[in-house]
Amino acid sequence: MQIQLSRPPDRRPPYWLPLTTILAVILFISLMLWFEKPPEARKIDAPATEFSAERAMAHVERIAQEHTRWGPLPMRKSGLIWWNR
Repeated sequence: MQIQLSRPPDRRPPYWLPLTTILAVILFISLMLWFEKPPEARKIDAPATEFSAERAMAHVERIAQEHTRWGPLPMRKSGLIWWNR
């Protein structure tokens, strides 16, 4: 009499599971990056309730002309202030 040994059950996940998981992660990251695109820059004629890049740039240029903690910017560029170069 011969005893037939049964094979232990296969406990490995199906072959398609890692591939599906990787594809799902790639799809998820791609969609996140797609929807995180910044909005298009609006012109100065945009309504006052919406952000306008041109209006913001006018504020940035005005702020850039103000004095800094070490003095006015032209003095630093001329070499009269020798620190913080």
